[in-house]
Amino acid sequence: MWGRLWPLLLSILTATAVPGPSLRRPSRELDATPRMTIPYEELSGTRHFKGQAQNYSTLLLEEASARLLVGARGALFSLSANDIGDGAHKEIHWEASPEMQSKCHQKGKNNQTECFNHVRFLQRLNSTHLYACGTHAFQPLCAAIDAEAFTLPTSFEEGKEKCPYDPARGFTGLIIDGGLYTATRYEFRSIPDIRRSRHPHSLRTEETPMHWLNG
Repeated sequence: MWGRLWPLLLSILTATAVPGPSLRRPSRELDATPRMTIPYEELSGTRHFKGQAQNYSTLLLEEASARLLVGARGALFSLSANDIGDGAHKEIHWEASPEMQSKCHQKGKNNQTECFNHVRFLQRLNSTHLYACGTHAFQPLCAAIDAEAFTLPTSFEEGKEKCPYDPARGFTGLIIDGGLYTATRYEFRSIPDIRRSRHPHSLRTEETPMHWLNG
């Protein structure tokens, strides 16, 4: 079964991670007619969410539960998809410890932007849990999160094979039948590749061409 699915998953991850061809055209050829016009007065009354975290980089919309899940720097949020500004959101604080941040800085990384836990992966794992991975000050960690309680577990999983070290590194991933498929440049000096983890039989591509992945 996996032998048949692997080429399909490879193509999906590659298509997601690879930048498409340039769509730039001369300005004179572009149709500049706006498809929708919204007055500023209407925008000023739009409901919005004000969180204390930064770098909201990971989003997961769960239509069945009408929840918008958000991964950010040092935090995860569960918002109402119908009204993200209703004030009834749930929040998880997931910071890298001061010791981890110090080690990250000693390795020459920026302690103002890089040496934090940037949540890069957030997807549904099963009917009861979400799965999230963060850079964790260049020591990636992953966690299975109880979706209803929306709290961190007491134990974590190694994330080096599942999440990039660098918060700015190109990355994509998905979970299928409990298996985690990701595409990025994982370690500090590694070439980018596509991997399957959280599965009895781990797999990875060999010598992935650099132009396949924007990493």
